[in-house]
Amino acid sequence: MRISLLRGCNLPSMCSLCGKAQEMTSPLFLDCSFAGSIWQWFSSIINLQCTFSSLQDAIQITQRNWSPLCKIVITAAIINIINTIWFCRNQLRFNEKRIRYMSAINMIISGTAMTGNNSNCAANSSISDFVLLEAFSVKLNVGNAPRIKEILWQPPVFNWIKCNIDGASLGNPGPSSCGRIYRNNKAEFLGAFAYNLGNTNSLVAELNGANVCY
Repeated sequence: MRISLLRGCNLPSMCSLCGKAQEMTSPLFLDCSFAGSIWQWFSSIINLQCTFSSLQDAIQITQRNWSPLCKIVITAAIINIINTIWFCRNQLRFNEKRIRYMSAINMIISGTAMTGNNSNCAANSSISDFVLLEAFSVKLNVGNAPRIKEILWQPPVFNWIKCNIDGASLGNPGPSSCGRIYRNNKAEFLGAFAYNLGNTNSLVAELNGANVCY
């Protein structure tokens, strides 16, 4: 393509990376085989199908329920993917230099790691967050506990059984559950239960933990 342009030949604008389609925004960044391999790699990391009809669709996945640090990392990764695809295209078209797939992946990881490791946002202490951040070489930052409170369990008197209850809601309202645990005066485990309450608030969860009998 470069030689043809230098000689004054007008050729159809084909995708420089795959040479199979007209070079437009969607085929170049989303549909060509080179870009598709990168999006497939990204999909395996975030455990989400990355089949987009436009770049706006790709940006939309950053609005999902990610932790603050993971949201920044995913946003940075998408921006770096788009930038890297464009860089690889320009290197091939203007400098006749083909950048290999793994080299492009390493460029994306390096750019994303720089953004993630310079962020003060926190991640969740979950396996999914750990795997995602590890893939982009970003340190796991779970933040500081807002308050640490020591709680000592006291056993009941002789021949009595102590029942401890709890209820919680994620989002309040949101997915909720309650539970109980029974121990005797020797702190021996006697039984327990956990119950899924569906979507409700923390007050209902606590009341169910106190009132539901099993």
